[in-house]
Amino acid sequence: SGNGRCGFVDINTGLSLGYCYANNTKCTVECICNDQYDDVDCSRNVTSVAEGREVMTQVVNTLLTLTNSEYLTEQSLISRVALIDTVVSGSSLLTDSSQTVMLEILNTTMNMASELELSYDTLTSLLEPISITTRLVLGSILEGSADGRRLLSSTIDAATLRSTTLNILERFLQLVLRSQVPGQVPFAAATDMF
Repeated sequence: SGNGRCGFVDINTGLSLGYCYANNTKCTVECICNDQYDDVDCSRNVTSVAEGREVMTQVVNTLLTLTNSEYLTEQSLISRVALIDTVVSGSSLLTDSSQTVMLEILNTTMNMASELELSYDTLTSLLEPISITTRLVLGSILEGSADGRRLLSSTIDAATLRSTTLNILERFLQLVLRSQVPGQVPFAAATDMF
């Protein structure tokens, strides 16, 4: 965008580094924005990003309220998954707190979905939001947070986040296995999920 430069950053401290060897898992490459610019590619001014994060936080909280009050059917699950997918696709505007709420929304949704008989199309529609949400939260645990703070140093318990993520994946696997015809052998497909 011309409003910053690529640089090496220590994933534990967030400090700029002069170099980062390919085999060094303690650093990463990211955009280091000039003053008054922010976002993953330094394309937006800090005011715009702050406003976007505020709006996204409101959207996430509204989705949480809906999730906790809505009776889930297959059709409402499809709608909710589309909303989750839309929200997590704007992930650069999700704060650590919003990422954690999105993980909880997905967890609650998967727990509710485990009570439903779902079609193959509905099951496959769950893959992208599960992948993006878990990648966001686990990435924050491993690499540093979306909004410049270390997630592990906050009040959020990383073990709980990992446990919630595993629950989501287990629920999805249970749904897939339950949808198989008796005697059907599962097949494996390799995908870049994390």
